[in-house]
Amino acid sequence: MDISDIIKKNKMRKIPIDKEQIDKSLGLCKRDLNASELNLKNNLLDWSFNISYNSILQAARALMYSYGYAPYSEDSHKTTLEFVECILGAKNKDLIITLNRIRKKRHIVVYDEAGIITKYEADFALKEAKKCVKLIEEKIKKKIK
Repeated sequence: MDISDIIKKNKMRKIPIDKEQIDKSLGLCKRDLNASELNLKNNLLDWSFNISYNSILQAARALMYSYGYAPYSEDSHKTTLEFVECILGAKNKDLIITLNRIRKKRHIVVYDEAGIITKYEADFALKEAKKCVKLIEEKIKKKIK
């Protein structure tokens, strides 16, 4: 899949590149990483997991914005991660698979069954979120100079 496939499916739209919007999303991302760590320390595992996922989502949105795109509302989370997959490429396939698993588990926790996140899962989600954010920030720095 590449960016043109996402556009053809009418899942995202072209927008002007706005450095302030990119910085705002990255700021939210950092805030969420810190909040996830605090929730993990306080054994609030569902919240830690959810906030780790949100930090991934905010970083992914910043990446989209840096390329001049934004997702439409329907399936926006899935579309945003599809975009990340296009940009990070095949060498990060394992990370993309992990991010999608986190996305799906988060959906279950938020909408179907609270209290199912283990300490291992919350810790793992935070670790993967940090890895994802670092990769995305590097891509954005190269894109927006």
